[in-house]
Amino acid sequence: MGAPILLPATADPNKVTINVHDNTADGVTPDNHVITLASFRGDGGAPLAANNTASVQEVLTQWNAGANLTQWQAVYLSAAGTWLLADANGSGTVPARGLVNAAVSNGAKATVIVKGHIRNDSWNWTVGGNIYLSETAGGLTQAAPTTASNVQALGWADSADSIILNATATFRPVT
Repeated sequence: MGAPILLPATADPNKVTINVHDNTADGVTPDNHVITLASFRGDGGAPLAANNTASVQEVLTQWNAGANLTQWQAVYLSAAGTWLLADANGSGTVPARGLVNAAVSNGAKATVIVKGHIRNDSWNWTVGGNIYLSETAGGLTQAAPTTASNVQALGWADSADSIILNATATFRPVT
């Protein structure tokens, strides 16, 4: 662990200012963005207020869907640079990189949640149980695959209708 960051006495300890240099302006003068630290803390595990909502901590937005995708399906990034359905049984369809935030058509920009708290009232999870990539393309399950080539835990259930998602590239062969 590195040394703590000391803020000047006049600094607001609840905000951080980020200077971004980009090509949209003159490329020299930074754009200042003030971000509240609370936005980095997620929801603290508090129940989400409505169905099909998410408190997102990490999201990917730079790639297009390579097929029609449905909200909350697990996806992987193909070699062609498009999002396709992840499948624990599929050759080359793992690891899942996250869940699609909303339905998206083939060829359109997709938003994929990598880390966050997600609620879907149609789920019926066992609280505290792990959530795995399913042997059904795009699906999630609480039963670790036994006939698939790979087992990838994507998170865990914090209630019957919500999960704490933390998609990592770590998976293991079925033993």
